[in-house]
Amino acid sequence: MKSNLYDIQCENLQADMIESGGQDKTGNKMRRIDYYMQKTKGYELGIADIAQKAKGYEALRDESKKHNEILGFSVIILQLSVVLSSISALLKKKQIWYCSLALGIAGIVYFLNGMFLFF
Repeated sequence: MKSNLYDIQCENLQADMIESGGQDKTGNKMRRIDYYMQKTKGYELGIADIAQKAKGYEALRDESKKHNEILGFSVIILQLSVVLSSISALLKKKQIWYCSLALGIAGIVYFLNGMFLFF
């Protein structure tokens, strides 16, 4: 936004210089034109720097999405394991407890995979 304002000011001063026949007795217009051009270049360099940082953040976001899906699935499996374990305790059935134990191990494996992306 500021870059556009400096561009417009620079163009206005250049148009004034053309209208006056290129005469700038005090040199103020030329100094201001140079100042505005430097400001515009500075903003352009800043934009390139910000774009480069944004691409780095996008890569980090994409990497985090890979972990997110697997970790979410591991949480679901671990919650099911806890539910089955509670049911087995209420019903006093070892078979259900063994199922909850297997789900718990699977949940831990998926959790570790979500953290380190083994497979």
